[in-house]
Amino acid sequence: MDSRWFRIGGTLMVGLFVAYIDRTNLSVALPSVAKDLGFAGTDFAITSSWALTTFLIGYAFANVFGGILTQRYDPKWVAICMMTIWSVATFLTGFVTSVALLLLFRLILGVTEGIYWPQQSRFARAWFAPQELTRANSLIQYYGQYLALALGFVILTPIYDAFGWNVLFYVTGGVGLIIMVPLYLSMLRKESEAPYSVPREGPKAKLTLKALGAIFAAGFYLYNPGDAVLGNNALDPHGS
Repeated sequence: MDSRWFRIGGTLMVGLFVAYIDRTNLSVALPSVAKDLGFAGTDFAITSSWALTTFLIGYAFANVFGGILTQRYDPKWVAICMMTIWSVATFLTGFVTSVALLLLFRLILGVTEGIYWPQQSRFARAWFAPQELTRANSLIQYYGQYLALALGFVILTPIYDAFGWNVLFYVTGGVGLIIMVPLYLSMLRKESEAPYSVPREGPKAKLTLKALGAIFAAGFYLYNPGDAVLGNNALDPHGS
């Protein structure tokens, strides 16, 4: 197999799998988190809605405006920096003792994953020929995404049941820091080395339909907290 498919495509697929695991873990841990942070009673619906939707708010706005910040930087280093930050935020979520800190770390997760997402397309465009892009994007995005949706709860629930919600966040954040960041450092290559790289453009904002939909969904669910606490994945257009 061409090493690009393994080194770039395969590595990014695993990275997206981890990203989805990190955004799903709160859905698994929410009942215990609510109990320990004191919103398991009458405040559960609205507080849980905010806890889940804060991720989406950060994600949506980062998808829209993150391109302004990343157009001039190599996608390898943008992806590594974003994964490092969200992995630290995920790990630290295991220590939270207040709702405010929980919301802060979920917002950081949303912003960094929102900036991270377009980098995958930048890698695909730089490393794969135009006729290969559909297959490359399918490998990176759809396989990583749907594998996480299929296996996420199967992986996370036993950890949660055996060790509790705090350890669940330690493990999921630790995977990013200990495994994925070193893997990205060793396996991904700079854009300047790519066979199909194009000159970087100046920063410009592009309001995509996906981002508009995410913003609309965030606003809708802020006023419909019941759907959020019932585990409705529509909170996150990518399955959180």
